[in-house]
Amino acid sequence: MIPRLLNKPELLTADPYLNEFQPSLQQRKTLAAAMEKLLLSPGVDSLAAFAAGHEFFGLHYDCENDSWHFAEYAPHAEKVTLIGDFSDWQIRDEFSLKREKYGIWERKFPGSTFKHGMHYLMHVVWHGGEGTRIPSHVRYVVQDENTKLFSAQVWQPQKPYEFKNPIPPKPDAPLIYESHVGMAQEEAKVGSFREYIRKILPRIAQSGYN
Repeated sequence: MIPRLLNKPELLTADPYLNEFQPSLQQRKTLAAAMEKLLLSPGVDSLAAFAAGHEFFGLHYDCENDSWHFAEYAPHAEKVTLIGDFSDWQIRDEFSLKREKYGIWERKFPGSTFKHGMHYLMHVVWHGGEGTRIPSHVRYVVQDENTKLFSAQVWQPQKPYEFKNPIPPKPDAPLIYESHVGMAQEEAKVGSFREYIRKILPRIAQSGYN
């Protein structure tokens, strides 16, 4: 078995066999860093915070204060207004959003503003144009059978969904969900099917993992 070096910040020190692929790997690293920088815009300090955007953006009901909060990231918009069943699909000032920092548009509404099942969209005005858009974060989207257009739908049933089956128990050992023929070797080579059947499968079976 080939000894592995400890991972270090320097490129490729963990596996010298990858040295010949350094240009491609360096390009991927550069692109990944550029994308991370793009995602970590002002106000977002980590990739975990970016991944949790659905907890802030979109339409959320606050049961403690009996209110709704809607937020959308639209840095190039000049005006954003919610339209839907609640406004007869008309653009009304009482449903317009306020631009906050970092290009975020948001507003709080009374708890009686939206009801479960209502349809809604955003009407967005930008430099040189305007149009309707589905919010970037929604719980439910439906398609009109006649127009074939999609719209967001308020999803806040009075009775939350009840799971019909219990949560499966946690296994005592990790589950092996896939095993690769070529990579399932200790030697520095691509494994064959013969080696896989003769050496690897028996070890998986004897481990007791399912």
